[in-house]
Amino acid sequence: MDTLSSAEYKDILRVYLCQPQYYMENIFAEIIVPLPIRDTYTFSVPPHLAHIQPGHRVEVQFGRKKRYTGIVHHLHQKNDRNLQVKPILDILDAEPLISKLQLDFWGQLTEYYLCTLGEVMNVALPAGIKLSSETNFIFNESFADRLDELTGDAALLAEALSHQKELSYYTVQDLLGKKSIQPIIQALLHLGVMLLKEELKQTYKPKTQKFIVPLFVADNEGLEQVFEKVKNAPKQTEVVLALLQWIKSDTAVSTAMLNEKIPDSAAALKSMEKKGLLSLEERQVSRADSLEGWNAAKMQLSPVQEIAVAQIKGGFEEQGIVLLHGVTGSGKTLVYIRLIEEALAAGGQVLYMVPEIALTTQLMQRIQNYFGDSAGVYHSGVGSDYKVDLWDSVRKGKSLVISARSGIFLPFKNLRLIIIDEEHEYSYKQNDPAPRYHIREASIMLSRLYGAKILFGSATPSMESYFNALRGRYALVQLTERYGDAALPKVRLIDRRLAENSKPKGSHFSPALLHEMMTTLMNRKQVIIFQNRRGFSPVLTCKLCGWTKQCINCDVSMPYHKYNHSFMCHYCGWSDPADPACPACGNVDLEHIGFGTEKIEEELRILFPEAEIARMDLDTVRGKRALADMIFRLETGQIDILVGTQLVSKGLDFENVELVGIISADQLTRYPDFRTGERAFQMMVQVSGRSGRTSNQGKVYIQYEKIPARMLEQVKQADYASFYNETLEERYKFKYPPYCRLIGVTIRHRHPDIARNGAEFLAAQLRDKWGSRIIGPAPGLISRIRNYYIFEILIKMERKLAIITELKNDLQEARLRTLADPALKSLSISIDVDPL
Repeated sequence: MDTLSSAEYKDILRVYLCQPQYYMENIFAEIIVPLPIRDTYTFSVPPHLAHIQPGHRVEVQFGRKKRYTGIVHHLHQKNDRNLQVKPILDILDAEPLISKLQLDFWGQLTEYYLCTLGEVMNVALPAGIKLSSETNFIFNESFADRLDELTGDAALLAEALSHQKELSYYTVQDLLGKKSIQPIIQALLHLGVMLLKEELKQTYKPKTQKFIVPLFVADNEGLEQVFEKVKNAPKQTEVVLALLQWIKSDTAVSTAMLNEKIPDSAAALKSMEKKGLLSLEERQVSRADSLEGWNAAKMQLSPVQEIAVAQIKGGFEEQGIVLLHGVTGSGKTLVYIRLIEEALAAGGQVLYMVPEIALTTQLMQRIQNYFGDSAGVYHSGVGSDYKVDLWDSVRKGKSLVISARSGIFLPFKNLRLIIIDEEHEYSYKQNDPAPRYHIREASIMLSRLYGAKILFGSATPSMESYFNALRGRYALVQLTERYGDAALPKVRLIDRRLAENSKPKGSHFSPALLHEMMTTLMNRKQVIIFQNRRGFSPVLTCKLCGWTKQCINCDVSMPYHKYNHSFMCHYCGWSDPADPACPACGNVDLEHIGFGTEKIEEELRILFPEAEIARMDLDTVRGKRALADMIFRLETGQIDILVGTQLVSKGLDFENVELVGIISADQLTRYPDFRTGERAFQMMVQVSGRSGRTSNQGKVYIQYEKIPARMLEQVKQADYASFYNETLEERYKFKYPPYCRLIGVTIRHRHPDIARNGAEFLAAQLRDKWGSRIIGPAPGLISRIRNYYIFEILIKMERKLAIITELKNDLQEARLRTLADPALKSLSISIDVDPL
């Protein structure tokens, strides 16, 4: 800042030291802070921050010393209650980070999902632009010769800092003998007398590259002088010629680009810099434009797909939302690509959402072949720095983003198309923390704000989406045949209760499946084995006394993981080394009950010792590149047999996979939930769809024992319509979605009696008015997780907006009244609208 006179410094001090009166007469800002508080918080706007706008990211003090990054929600000039409010400390960005449309979207989410703006903010912003705070102060040495211009407490604090060099917040309080030191701190910070040691330190570091800036004129006379200077240096001459080509195309040249064209050019650049022919500059670049892509061959739409595209565009015009129901392998991705191309050509932005990182890995590699650097990827598996770069790129207009769930919060400027691929997937629902949103509903809210179109796609749509499509809320478009010459796989059902299908002792494979695997491998084709449970075995028990290994924090048995010889709880993450003997009786004859992917993998290595076998589950794909590497190995034929959990079912496309084996279909139907049948059907059809996606017809073997024959036949024929109609009849009979709406309430506490009492008190308040719509409370399916005892309440409501709105309001009030009770204030109460 410009040098100020002593009088000007004293004027600034007087302004800051008259905190209450000064700030109450000016502009106020409502700030969203990343905390689960019900409302925004009011802060005053100092004159030097008068350029503040809604959406700006700001630094605020909350409590005695906590500092947070907040977002300005709105500005006003009212302080009706005459409150003394704190000032905003600083604006962290030159322009608002969040647009008005985003703030409106956040508001709709809070209203629909009964959460707070702070909770939405916490989920919406990437970690790289959230800040951590420290409150130590250091002296600004450039002010050392001007200390005599300060007076009073300001002079005392500045003098102390000049000697101590660093003081904590609490030390400043003790030094001045005051608890309220904010005015003095603010004055000295504003004057530049002192600085925060960790000024809300940024976790994001911009990516930079070194660029070459030619310092010569590319005309005849200029080039003659250049070539004279490099005539005895062949490598430097080569560099000049390369730079001339880039200069003509007006391309910024990085040292990495040059080194790729002319290897080992660093020394030549250094010499040319000394000769004054060029300079090297460090520039910030976007990570969003530096992903590597595969050159996937371009494919033409079939006549059936061309018809589907036309029908989708017609549906966009009429309803705005389209459900594309296409069988596995029907080429839905090619349809998406055509629609993306048209949206981009019209100058719009596109959000292409997939349910898992696994899908973004393969899709990104292939779609970049079509769209190049205009495509970016956004999910939890990419680095924090890259996510911040992409956030900024989208705000500036980046046209295409492939994203998992969190991409819904990106700062689009001109969003025109949202594609939700595999829309039935349950990973589109966020369970914890709040907001517990589902992408289907959230995308509809977002599309209305932007005027964007939505395309839902799946081979096995959710019951709710198909219900909406058949009743005209969405347009319905169908793809009933596979792309090209591919046929749907041939499914064989194996009843393991029959003698001819009985497995060899100790094996998990029927003779028929083993024979087919051998044949497939001999034909140099690949096999996928599906088992929806990771680990080696889910239960270890003592044959003698009945002891089982239990988690110390949760009421569940602990699965055994052989790869690290330990037990691990899949709910809280606690692990414990494997027991050599029963801790209760000392018996060493312990029995593993059940099996997971590890056990299947071990058996396959014995049965097929020469085959290359890999396992795809959460234990093997935790690393940043692990999943991409495994997909690459499978696509390039380096894996013969892939054993996996539901990760292998999520839309991945492998040309050489000819056989899929589902080892224990019964496990998919054992979960006590009204959606279990729907999930089992979807999972089996989706896993089956990984087989035979080219000209050779695939084969699927499903081993089962007690699954209803009718469901298995529907899976065998991929007969979604029949399954839907029968399931819908059951849903109507018992009044479950899509015929009603649900809200789940979960009450947690470390003491079981407090949890139970709180749940009963909350339910009683609601039942007085809403009667049988309130079900429970009852202990959770797992009654204790992470040492919290769990009780649950389920609310069933008619699909009427007035009833839903009123019940939501009553639920919020009942929750507040429950937590206001001194005996229940320590409860954790979470609300899940539309639970899955």
